Amino acid sequence: MRCRIFITAAILFFSFLSSSSAPSAKPELRGCWVSGWGDGFLTPEQADETIRLAKLANLNTIFVQVRKVGDAYYRSSFEPRATNISAASDYDPLAYMIEKAHAEGIKVHAWINVFRVWTGSTPPPDQRHILVRFPGWISRRFNGTTSTSDGFFLDPGVPEVCDYSLNIVMDIVRKYDVDGIHLDYIRYAGRDYGYASAAIARFNEEMNRSGMPNPNDPEWCRWRRDQVTSLVRRVYKAVKKEKPNLTVTAAVICWGSSSNNFENTAPYMKVHQDWLSWIKNGYVDAVIPMNYKNESVAREAKWYRDWLDSFKLWKIESRVYNGLIFITDTGRVIRQIEACRNRDIPGIVGFTFNANDCRESLAEALRKSVFSEPAPLPTAASLFASDGSANTPFESGE
Repeated sequence: MRCRIFITAAILFFSFLSSSSAPSAKPELRGCWVSGWGDGFLTPEQADETIRLAKLANLNTIFVQVRKVGDAYYRSSFEPRATNISAASDYDPLAYMIEKAHAEGIKVHAWINVFRVWTGSTPPPDQRHILVRFPGWISRRFNGTTSTSDGFFLDPGVPEVCDYSLNIVMDIVRKYDVDGIHLDYIRYAGRDYGYASAAIARFNEEMNRSGMPNPNDPEWCRWRRDQVTSLVRRVYKAVKKEKPNLTVTAAVICWGSSSNNFENTAPYMKVHQDWLSWIKNGYVDAVIPMNYKNESVAREAKWYRDWLDSFKLWKIESRVYNGLIFITDTGRVIRQIEACRNRDIPGIVGFTFNANDCRESLAEALRKSVFSEPAPLPTAASLFASDGSANTPFESGE
């Protein structure tokens, strides 16, 4: 009897030593975007496979696209169901992803394309689509045209556009057990956009001006940046008031090379997206710069690291999850992940994790290398723990 007790105690003791000495991964967001453009969650079977492979790769967060081009991959109170959902009409892609991912310990963030609401040259066939219902909300160029190489955008300078966009977000927040809200296309289409007649009239009234401002007019550029920032702030306040524990992030532009001065970068100058101020003022919990650079091209590999270095220079690295491309050459992906870790970036998000021939091999490669064990997510406290006001959370009551 004593022998059995001794053996049992010894087993428990060595089991404790084994478990306590086992390496534990540093907190890190390991995410992936899953787009509505391709297979990935358009049927329950696709969703199951996506979650299986995310688990295999030791990812802990999925950013699932719930609004692609003014359509819905969920039960929307405002917009038509996405036409490429393959399953029966009772299939709710977002609800299914949440249920199945949560069962595997994976977080789900609702990825929302905010201002870009259509692509292609033909108008939406569904009469419920926002462009059909409110054509005056479309952002126009200085020359009067509306379409862009990237599609059709709503105009942030039209107040009803921002009210509508906020309603889209809150519809999801109130109906679904998502872990976060992720804003994409939260910007203008370009420097010379924003000329919806209602936006021009409002700008002139507020600035006591008249006529059509030049695209490079400093006051006009600042005003347009303010319209985007205002919506980001409103979303953050509303989400946190409804569900304080939800994370609010934004996919942000980092085209080309960086600069020590953020005001000289593409997001600030070209698309009126002042995302550095969003972090500085606490209007988002974190940003996810879409740092899509080709590791095999020397110039782009340098640009990639220049942006990472800028995050540290601006003292925002604790509030950045770096976006990168999930490609077939896993060695390049791994090098870019390691570059983030070397600069104390607390996470990455890969674009995209939709169904393709290399997805399983990528998942296996990540598991065998940089993601060899599961990692807990960074806590809210760690995001806001850096020095001073640069990382002060925004108080929703302000």
